[in-house]
Amino acid sequence: MMKVVGVFQIMFPCDPGYIMNPDYPSCDNKDRVCQDHPDLEDCKRGDGDSSNIPYKSGYNNGCSDAKISDPDNRYINQPGKGPQFHTNEFMRGYNHGFEKCSNGSNLPSTSKGTFKVIVEVTNQSPRDISGGIVVSVDHSPANIIKSAYGVYFPGGETESNTFTFKSSDVPIGTEFEVNIDYGDDSNQYKFGENSPEKRPEVIQFNIPE
Repeated sequence: MMKVVGVFQIMFPCDPGYIMNPDYPSCDNKDRVCQDHPDLEDCKRGDGDSSNIPYKSGYNNGCSDAKISDPDNRYINQPGKGPQFHTNEFMRGYNHGFEKCSNGSNLPSTSKGTFKVIVEVTNQSPRDISGGIVVSVDHSPANIIKSAYGVYFPGGETESNTFTFKSSDVPIGTEFEVNIDYGDDSNQYKFGENSPEKRPEVIQFNIPE
């Protein structure tokens, strides 16, 4: 009897937004399944488009960006190339490609000679939002500024971006400021300090619902 149930379960189509999860198998959220299995045909296929060119294009660009350590040089942060200029399918492919091709290369590290600021933005809103992040480090004669524009904040998820500076430019005790902007005209900022511990400084933001 259990086998019959399993057969019927596989034969029935999943609801819109859900696909078969090969790990169980059973219907599961498409984005969740495609994050673990981006090569599935259902993940490469958009609604009504079997070739899903936007997804493949996004995936390739995300994979390429994953190999670029400086966010300023990534495709997605170039003028006219941010998330707001692309479809949801493109951005879904981009995020999957970026994650798949990172292979740990974008994980935080405490490499000698570098100071890292990790900015974690949790979007509590159900809708996807794009924006920008600016990190300004106190320095004389002028502050050292690094930024990332066209950052994609997926709804209900946390997006992490790492900004790397030379340790010689940021002595222990140096203060810095992190600004994020998102939506039509929203902004948040927080201050931090390079602590004596040999670890990245993590600054967290929450975008409200």
